[in-house]
Amino acid sequence: MAQFIPLPNSISTRFRAADRSGNSVGAVGALNMRTKTSVSSLFALAALFFVAGCGGSRQAILRTADAVAEEAVKEDYDITAMAKLAAGFNPKDFSGKRIRRYSDSELDRLGAVLGTVTFYFPENYEQVEMLESVFVEMSERNILDEPGIRGMYRTYLGARLFSKAAELRQRFPGIKFYSMPEKIVSELPPGVKAWRVYAVPDDGRTIEAKASKLGEGRKIVMLMLPGCGVSEKAMRELLDDPAFGPAFQGHGVVLTSRINAESVALWKSHFAFPEVYLAYKSSDFPGFDFDSSPNFYFLRDGAIKYNFTGWSNNGNPDFGRTEMTKGLAAISVSSEPAVSGGGN
Repeated sequence: MAQFIPLPNSISTRFRAADRSGNSVGAVGALNMRTKTSVSSLFALAALFFVAGCGGSRQAILRTADAVAEEAVKEDYDITAMAKLAAGFNPKDFSGKRIRRYSDSELDRLGAVLGTVTFYFPENYEQVEMLESVFVEMSERNILDEPGIRGMYRTYLGARLFSKAAELRQRFPGIKFYSMPEKIVSELPPGVKAWRVYAVPDDGRTIEAKASKLGEGRKIVMLMLPGCGVSEKAMRELLDDPAFGPAFQGHGVVLTSRINAESVALWKSHFAFPEVYLAYKSSDFPGFDFDSSPNFYFLRDGAIKYNFTGWSNNGNPDFGRTEMTKGLAAISVSSEPAVSGGGN
């Protein structure tokens, strides 16, 4: 099961979906790039609606998959265009007898595209269920491979479907999955729907859902992806900087949307910085782009006042310092040490 669309090796400020092993691929540059909806994507979308009609068909679904794949491999892929194209998938075409009409190669094709779609939109549970239908059918045909199984596991974790991820690990004990928490505790007050995080109190075996205080006061939020060397370099330089270090210690929070509690535990220990969390859901943080790393947001009472992506490099060695200075000014934070932490 080819779980992800192959992507070009190129320098970009955005991390692309994942390779077949489930590892993030791509690189981070110094400057913030904004995607633009391409004319070809809009024409492709219109063509899809023309051929699909209301009910859809096997060929229409495959055309939808091809259109999504075409957008996903573009150097300047548009996440909004990809979402609109993926909306052409009809859940009815993945249920009951209909899923059985696809050939083995077509199922592999659909699994690859839906693996990419669910990476970028993990909270679209309808699309997660479509991928699950493909997975089940491929399992019944005995045509699953390890990358596809690991990809389904990654999708479950991204969707925060922990029980299903755990069941998959038990079902395939011979496959080496990356770790997931063994214990999940909730300390969430009733009715809280925003700024929720998972704290990691130990070495990654436990995560605790809790309400953060990111919507209150002045905060500096740094989004990191596990394995991003640029982010780790930025974090080290921030904390060591005599001007920015005290500001980040007082107002900073590090977040990642990837359920990789071990990385959070390692970051906390390595940087001696306790305010590192897993995002409960990406939708809890409106305006945040968890697919860029490092990505910085400067908040005042939950409102984004400034943000930038990337860090300094050889071509622009002052980029990080320049942008940090602008961000701190936007929320009126000086280099003087602050008292309270950002995520408690």
